[in-house]
Amino acid sequence: MVDHYSKDGLPDASIAELIYANDYESGEILFPDSGRWHAILSKEWINRPKEYDKFMFYGQSLSVGDGFENLFTNHDNLKRSGVTTIPIASGLDISEISANSARARYPTYLDGYKVIADTNGFSGYTIEQLSKGQSPYTNIIANMTRNDDTYDYYVGAIAWLQGESNYTDTQTYYYDLFETLINDFFADTKTETGQTYNPKILTYQMAYKSVDEDGVPLAHLQASEDISDVYMVCPMYFLPYVDGIHPTAVGYNWLAEYFGRVYYKTVEQGLDWKPTSPISLTQDGANIDILMNVPTGDLVIDQTTLGAITDDGFKVTDDAVLQTINSVSIVDGNTVRITLSTPPTGVVRVRYGLDFTNVLITAQDSSGGTIRDSETETVNINSVDYNTYNWLVMFDKTI
Repeated sequence: MVDHYSKDGLPDASIAELIYANDYESGEILFPDSGRWHAILSKEWINRPKEYDKFMFYGQSLSVGDGFENLFTNHDNLKRSGVTTIPIASGLDISEISANSARARYPTYLDGYKVIADTNGFSGYTIEQLSKGQSPYTNIIANMTRNDDTYDYYVGAIAWLQGESNYTDTQTYYYDLFETLINDFFADTKTETGQTYNPKILTYQMAYKSVDEDGVPLAHLQASEDISDVYMVCPMYFLPYVDGIHPTAVGYNWLAEYFGRVYYKTVEQGLDWKPTSPISLTQDGANIDILMNVPTGDLVIDQTTLGAITDDGFKVTDDAVLQTINSVSIVDGNTVRITLSTPPTGVVRVRYGLDFTNVLITAQDSSGGTIRDSETETVNINSVDYNTYNWLVMFDKTI
């Protein structure tokens, strides 16, 4: 069965009722203006009984908006406070702004729908302290269904903003803990809420201390590459920081816009979101080509927004010997070509965003690069428009 609807040709029942009808015949429903709703409706969401999306934030200080001056954005959503929400005088925390960003993207026929913001993080906590068996984990699971008896929730996604307190961890050590936590979230969310599908896990890629310690940011990336329903929102090196650890108020608002966008794409549209990130690496003589996933438009070498960075953020070794990069260029809009001074003959390793910095990168001891997509969407923060480019993730790959 295939039904075709448009915004101007909906059936008498609201689209929300159509989505939540438990006895509705499972089939493929196509909405020309809304991406892959048909894929969602034809699978688990056809039996989704809840009334509102819940967007839960978890981690350490960045997950609760700590370290900021003030957050500016107004919103039209609801807030379900977790046990550690920090009051903000005349402002909102990152979970609320992210929820508002997600909700603002919904099509007009869901105008009455809400995204519930839920803050559950603990400033300064390690991943060990946030794992199952510890009180913060017990609290966030309980908060999945705790409410004021007015609203009925399901958990659409859990945002993970943690790593600074584990910055010296190796990639393998942190990844193993993160993978365990993710699987616990998958199982315990379904047990607590009764939903039959996993919440999406949305993670940032930590930039703090990445020049010296790259284990945590690489573990964040690995989780998004290897585990279904885990998505990398964005690397953090492009944001402004107030103290080297925490973003400024503008930085938090900016970051929230990215989380809201990826929430909408993964939870509501059912898309398999990927940031600007490497797909494959090949070598031909002195040229190394890196085929990229590019969310919007063509790749850009942007030496203006963050300024010039050594070799645009790339580092290449041949059997662990540093190679000289003659040039970095874009080929066919989706491939970065690195041209070396001489063809490598051994094991070639390519790193990006982990070794070089400049004065415009303000996270403490952080590195970055100049590669981004051509996203045209902007966010207005305190009457100033900011671009929401999808910057290339930090990576370390071997050919």
